[in-house]
Amino acid sequence: MVTAASSAEIAIILIDARNGILPQTKRHSFIANLVGIKKIIVAVNKMDLINFEKDVFEQITDDYKKIVLSEVKFDEVSFIPVSALGGDNIIKNSPKTPWYSDKPLMSMLESINIDKTKKDIFSMPVQYVNRPNLNFRGFSGTISSGSLAVNDEIIVSSSLQAANVNEIYIADKNVESCNEGDAVTITLNKEIDISRGDILFNKSFKVEKSNAFLANLIWFNEEACFPNRSYILKSGNKQTGCEIIKIKNKININNYEKIAAGSLEMNDIAECELLLDNELCLLPYIENKTLGNYILIDKKSNLTVAAGTIKHDLRR
Repeated sequence: MVTAASSAEIAIILIDARNGILPQTKRHSFIANLVGIKKIIVAVNKMDLINFEKDVFEQITDDYKKIVLSEVKFDEVSFIPVSALGGDNIIKNSPKTPWYSDKPLMSMLESINIDKTKKDIFSMPVQYVNRPNLNFRGFSGTISSGSLAVNDEIIVSSSLQAANVNEIYIADKNVESCNEGDAVTITLNKEIDISRGDILFNKSFKVEKSNAFLANLIWFNEEACFPNRSYILKSGNKQTGCEIIKIKNKININNYEKIAAGSLEMNDIAECELLLDNELCLLPYIENKTLGNYILIDKKSNLTVAAGTIKHDLRR
């Protein structure tokens, strides 16, 4: 759920009409908010098993507003009764719910307005140094924010060296500019030291690196998480050693209260302080999704044990 939500603009929160609001409903709503989703559709499913009763749907709607929306904020929330088995209110409004007059689910998805505002700051984690022959040296990656054009000046996060863009390729086409989300290869007007994991920024961007961050974290593993254990942190295309030096609090998923915790169990959501072996340029998640998310990998088993989002660095 975390993986899917991290790249989504809209979430559909599915509720079983027979069971109402469950801990999983609260957890999924909180995670959707945590990864920056601002618009959700609450679909009350299996309405056929409760005879499409309006009172039950309205009770679930009221419960969600009181329990979830009082603590977790979204810009836009829609409620819809559906029966996936019979296709009721999926593509067209069902005659079995004459009391429901809003759009069916698919029309609702197609008509929700997505904010297309792009960040002005260009950033691109380098995934691959492309050297097909001695005469070509390109840097490949997906643009995480902003736009780039030929002759723009960029700076490298690791060395702070600057250069101008000479060529931009999208697949095998030479283009004059590119935008957020484009997978590109760029060449520069001079040779500077760039390798996988480096980040290219606008020349005007003030690159600040740190090895300590306050972050949100979702623990995946069946084995409990304790402070001061060592993991591998991966963000973008960069990896480094990492310790969870402090669990500041974790979320009580039943009422969204922050409570003290000395360890984390599977599916716990917490706020932690991370200490990295090396300084990295990680940005707050609200500013840049690509440079603000991370996963933790167990050094022995190589399993992904946690994922999270950066809140801010902890420079003293």
